[in-house]
Amino acid sequence: MASPEPNKPLMRSIGEFFGHIIRGIRHDVTKERHVIEKQQSEEKKGRFVLRETRIREIEVRDVE
Repeated sequence: MASPEPNKPLMRSIGEFFGHIIRGIRHDVTKERHVIEKQQSEEKKGRFVLRETRIREIEVRDVE
């Protein structure tokens, strides 16, 4: 990912790096409501190409 600031100081880069790690650790995964998995496959047979896309979606609901 390109930085908009071309000469970013090393200490700022290190701070951003650890900030991303800490944000990932503190992230509450119980707030995730949907999980989507997408798989694609392609099969070639002579002049024909078979493409298949499978999408699986999991919705997590609160127990009442």
